[in-house]
Amino acid sequence: ERWENNNFNKLAFFDASMCITSMSSIKNFLLLGDLRKGLDFVQWKEDADAASRSLRRLSRSPLSSFMTVLSCEFIVCGKSLGLVALDHNGTAHLYRYSPHSDGREGDQLLRSCATFSMGSPCRAALRLQTAPGVQTLFLGSSGGELLCLRPIDDQVYRTIATLLGMLATRLP
Repeated sequence: ERWENNNFNKLAFFDASMCITSMSSIKNFLLLGDLRKGLDFVQWKEDADAASRSLRRLSRSPLSSFMTVLSCEFIVCGKSLGLVALDHNGTAHLYRYSPHSDGREGDQLLRSCATFSMGSPCRAALRLQTAPGVQTLFLGSSGGELLCLRPIDDQVYRTIATLLGMLATRLP
């Protein structure tokens, strides 16, 4: 609905068959987080000639993994788009959209890229541009922590992974 001339005018209706707990948008795409069914990635389409508006589901998280999404957000690095879901266990799930996935019964499924333990559940996410072409997520947890989720390149990842491996083997 849109507020115009002291009235709400209906724009579109989407029967999501879900209990939406969080929503994020980028351009004409929406990321919807559900209480039990994980994520839905949908696209807003508006046809001015036909005076029609619609939301079309592009993809969703696998139904085999029931996930309570507290917050969801997009993360951007150049031309790459990541979809982040923060669940009630304090885990951040990173997905990517693959338009040619092999989902069951024609449904498109989001591809899982990574899972991070955040310590405690994060209830809020804020996306900010921190460098040209890079958007970072700042997360607020129920334990009072402020966390940051930022895309890094392969060289930085290999360096950090090597340092973590050395720390794990050399510290008592």
